[in-house]
Amino acid sequence: MISEVGAPEARSYVRVLAEALRDERKKQSYSQEGFASHLGIDRARYGRIERGQLDMRFATLMEILEALNVQPEEFFRTIRLAKSPPRARQSKRAIDVREPFRVPEEATTYCQVLGALVKHERKQTGMNQEEFALEHGFARSWFSGLESGRRNPSLAMVMRLVEALHQEPSQFFAHIRIPA
Repeated sequence: MISEVGAPEARSYVRVLAEALRDERKKQSYSQEGFASHLGIDRARYGRIERGQLDMRFATLMEILEALNVQPEEFFRTIRLAKSPPRARQSKRAIDVREPFRVPEEATTYCQVLGALVKHERKQTGMNQEEFALEHGFARSWFSGLESGRRNPSLAMVMRLVEALHQEPSQFFAHIRIPA
């Protein structure tokens, strides 16, 4: 699903991601029409994505990266957050040693992998769902659905999450792999 771009910070992220998609498509010598056809979507709709007029969903971006045969970490390598990640809040329960993230076997969709990754990274902050959601302006029920893999967030929301987790996009997306 794709939604119109609204809030200023969403427009900023969506435009940066759109420009990166356009650059990657051109680097691979696809025409916009040819690539849209390859994806199986209307060229006009894909054109709106590349112009930053639509905030696509996370799973849609993963499908586009899959079609371009580009790993998310590589795609996000040159994309920086609009504001520098703040220093992580130290919680009484903060974990001294970071646990490595491993994709759970039951995570079979991109949204389930994203949810597991967000849950892992949230736990590394030492906060529970309610504390994290409240501190960063997410509805707890929405956040719970995201962590369980039932939500397919917009890219603007994903970038807000990456900010809230105090990471740069390439660092965060290094854990999500496109199948060969």
